[in-house]
Amino acid sequence: MHAPADGYTLLMAGSFNATNVTLYEKLNFNFIRNIAPVAGVFRGPYALVVNPSVPAKSVAEFIAYAKANPRKLTWRRRATAPRPMWRASCSR
Repeated sequence: MHAPADGYTLLMAGSFNATNVTLYEKLNFNFIRNIAPVAGVFRGPYALVVNPSVPAKSVAEFIAYAKANPRKLTWRRRATAPRPMWRASCSR
C-alpha cells in the first residue's frame, strides 16, 4: 500500500487480504478505503457442509448454533485451501 497513486501499479489481492482486517487490530492501511477493484480474475466455490444432526437449516442458524454451543462443533477444511484462509478459520 506504499506504491504511488500513479495509475500504473496493480495489486493482486485475494480473500486473505480482506480477512486480515478481522485478524489484526492495527493495519497501516484501510483495505476498503485504499484499494479500488478494477477486475475480477478468479472466482471459486465455497461450500459449508454440516452434519444432519446439527439443527441448523441456514448459515445464520448455523452461526447462532455455533455461538450458543462453544467447543461442541468440530471442523475440517479441504487440503487445497490457501493457508491464509486456514489461519483465519483457526483464529476465529
